[in-house]
Amino acid sequence: MMDFRKITYFLKTAEKLSFTEAARELYISPQALTQQIAQLEQELGMPLFTRTTRRVTLTEAGLFCCQKFAPVLAAFLQAEQEVTQHLSRQANLLRVGFFRGLPKKELVNPWLELLQEYSPNSELEIISTDLGTIWKYMDEGRLELCLTNVDSSFSLGSYQSVSLLTVPAEIIVSHNHPWARKKLVTAADMADADMVQLRSAYPSSEDGFYSRVQCKSIRQVADFDTLLATLENGRTFAVCPPTFEYHDQGSYRFFPLPQEYQFSFSTICAAAHHSILDLKALLAYVAEHYVK
Repeated sequence: MMDFRKITYFLKTAEKLSFTEAARELYISPQALTQQIAQLEQELGMPLFTRTTRRVTLTEAGLFCCQKFAPVLAAFLQAEQEVTQHLSRQANLLRVGFFRGLPKKELVNPWLELLQEYSPNSELEIISTDLGTIWKYMDEGRLELCLTNVDSSFSLGSYQSVSLLTVPAEIIVSHNHPWARKKLVTAADMADADMVQLRSAYPSSEDGFYSRVQCKSIRQVADFDTLLATLENGRTFAVCPPTFEYHDQGSYRFFPLPQEYQFSFSTICAAAHHSILDLKALLAYVAEHYVK
């Protein structure tokens, strides 16, 4: 297999048409350069240069090799630069995702600011997505950190996490729903109504709320925007934390869950086990400085 170093030496000599000048720019001796070129010529079975006491010129074979090798060297140097830049960026890249239903001003933005403060030299690659996709990306190693909601029965498995905010789950309906005029929603009301649920990547636990709740039907939707749009028709209710994007715009009514169904949601910062970061220190920093 041809030594790429010899090709580099050949192209520099072909550029300078001087073994002395080429050797100077290559930081080797003229004798060493002459030896490398001679070895290349031997491998190719053809002389590449015509050398006299007064000048150096390329042979026909040398001109052909120059035309073929020069683009290869240029492509190699470009690839080397791109690889170096990519690896340098990856070393400082912090890939984070957050559940798009979280309120940006109250929860997401302060969290992102803390991450940047903790690791000022890192470049944040930020993804806003849905509950199922968050955990899919975490499992696949495509995220180092996430900010999302989990209910009190959710198992985090091997993920490290800190809870930043815990609130009771509440019933939510739009102002178009018949319940909007009620003062209280009972278990009997829920049993006679249709519920919409945000689909997660993981099934509900056997003793979790969604496995126990009595209602006419549960319709699952893929994303939070669809859940809100579904509530607008006034035919369904949802159960979620009272803190979500648009929660303060007055379009919804909130009710406490009946006592037998009560549970809580936590907004957590979870870290993937594959991350090269000092996860324990980062999570401790977020937990200490996050303003609820």
